[in-house]
Amino acid sequence: QLGAPSSPVTGMALHLDAGQGVTKAAVVGYTEELISQWADQSGNNRHATQSTNTNKPWLVDSTFNGHPVLRFTSDAHLSISGAGAALNPEEYTIFVVFSGARTANSPGPILGNKESGSDKGYNLFYTTDDTCRQTDTVRFRTFDSGGAEDIALPDATCRGYLDEPHLITAQVAGSSGSQIMTIRNNGLTAATTTSLTLIERTSGDFQIALDAGTSGSDNFDGAIAEIIIYPSALSNANLLK
Repeated sequence: QLGAPSSPVTGMALHLDAGQGVTKAAVVGYTEELISQWADQSGNNRHATQSTNTNKPWLVDSTFNGHPVLRFTSDAHLSISGAGAALNPEEYTIFVVFSGARTANSPGPILGNKESGSDKGYNLFYTTDDTCRQTDTVRFRTFDSGGAEDIALPDATCRGYLDEPHLITAQVAGSSGSQIMTIRNNGLTAATTTSLTLIERTSGDFQIALDAGTSGSDNFDGAIAEIIIYPSALSNANLLK
């Protein structure tokens, strides 16, 4: 109701909405219709795709406040080919509406562009402990010359079930030497780190529910309803909008 962010903010770099642009089809051997493409609504044509049936997510209607979600489990993930650099400028703001399944298999990457074998890019991870009763949080990880820079929501911040959404905001603001990382849950600032010189990724793909920087053992078990990325650090007023 507050409207889109105000000028001089540039347009979205990515907008994925489970309520639109989802290409799905029935596949022999699978109960649910599987998703091969999640179309970018920003106008940049950065579509998230998956061609392998065993790695495709599926759509679940009327999950978050009556809205649909994409359901990821096991090896399900989507990739945006060649978008790793475009979605990793010096400043950026990420919004993601998600929930974790709260199972022993649920800890894993929500989104990111971490480059395998090097410390570049970023990831958002959903984490929980083995009992699924204590942590239930989200970690925002970037990289600088010293290695990983991590900030996280407090434990139990994202406790809930698959039909209980959380709006996570992750942001990098400022220029090299004075960059600031911030993570928020449902609009409330939870953690921040300052005076950073981060290493952006300059090539490669962008991943949803996959950490390309690991051996592939991290699997996200949960639901994602929407992802929005701005190639700028939105002001507090625009974050509210």
